[in-house]
Amino acid sequence: MQTERLIRQNGNPNNNLESASYLTHEINAAFYEQIESSLARPKGFDKNQRIWLLLRDQGCAFQNENFISWCKKRGLSYKHKCSEELHCHHIYPKTFLAYSGFDELYINRAENGIVVCKFAHLNWIHPDMGAAMRNYRTNPDSIEQVFEKRSDLLKQGRKYWIDFWDDLFYALALLNTSQFVINHGIPYPIGKRSNSPNSNINGHQKK
Repeated sequence: MQTERLIRQNGNPNNNLESASYLTHEINAAFYEQIESSLARPKGFDKNQRIWLLLRDQGCAFQNENFISWCKKRGLSYKHKCSEELHCHHIYPKTFLAYSGFDELYINRAENGIVVCKFAHLNWIHPDMGAAMRNYRTNPDSIEQVFEKRSDLLKQGRKYWIDFWDDLFYALALLNTSQFVINHGIPYPIGKRSNSPNSNINGHQKK
């Protein structure tokens, strides 16, 4: 299995976290990406990239001591009891960047990814998707409707996510990436472009 091979090749940089935990979190983290990728282009983080981000961040950003310290300096306190399920969040969302003309290699770079728990991801960053997923059983079109609304907002030049955390997420991603590479020497897996980069974004061809 490719995921297990990645772990065997690079070793486990944190003995407190077993390989089985990586695999469990990777499966959970993939769920949101699979839903999103089925309805929009471009593709998100691949399996190896999600594993790498989970190893790098070691849990939800809202529990990171640097993040908590930065929040306190702003007069904020957002440490919370994280849900066990972890998601690999695009700090600047992939569809937003694709609309701006960036390709998947740029969109899925390490410093554009941060690990957050499911609760924070679907309530504090993407509450529209959180509501859609909660309503999916009663409204099977709810997720697709979210993407239609997001497309409308993008066409108006407006953001569709809560961007309150973006600068702190980006700073934390840069810090975590540099420390992880220096301390463990595990390079970030470079992904592959799809056959048609930035094509079919919400039904139209990118030029």
